[in-house]
Amino acid sequence: MRDFSIKGLNISGSNLIKIVASVCLVAGLNTNPASAATMSKSNSETVEKEDKILFTGKSLKQNELVLKVAKALPSVGTGKFVWPAQGGYISSKKGPRWGREHKGIDIAQPEGFDILAADHGVVKAAGADGTFGNRVIIDHGNGYETIYAHLKTIDVQVGDKVPQGTKIGVMGTTGRSTGIHLHFEISKNGTTKDPLSYVKQ
Repeated sequence: MRDFSIKGLNISGSNLIKIVASVCLVAGLNTNPASAATMSKSNSETVEKEDKILFTGKSLKQNELVLKVAKALPSVGTGKFVWPAQGGYISSKKGPRWGREHKGIDIAQPEGFDILAADHGVVKAAGADGTFGNRVIIDHGNGYETIYAHLKTIDVQVGDKVPQGTKIGVMGTTGRSTGIHLHFEISKNGTTKDPLSYVKQ
């Protein structure tokens, strides 16, 4: 069995197998360090063949070893929000408008059209919603929720964990809208807040 060097570190073939086996256990693959270390050709679960290490039907190339350990995505917000669009200006603020209460802000004429999660959270709703058109609601796990409306397309699904700054969709003009823009709302424990108290360009 060959030895390997990864970024200046020399790793013996047997130790490499143990490392791979450990990673597979973390990843939930059905194998065990003992059978992996043995690498017996008579072992129906784990064999060495053509420079590959086989683990119950899944292979890792020895010369292209990539250790992929799942990183937990944050699902609870920081309480500090970032601008949810790529530039743009505020075309309408929170307050009375056209005989009704405008509960958020509108952002128009951005430099790009990606819509971004204002803080860490979990997607609570994603889809068409009447006058909002295509809209996404993110629950930030700390009493805060944010709404992103009039999207052209939605890039997330209910239950997705979205770190702050993650692209969740593309700005559009769906629903009741007079032009391409983002309608953005922030609420705390069910009470609508003024987004401009939390975000700035």
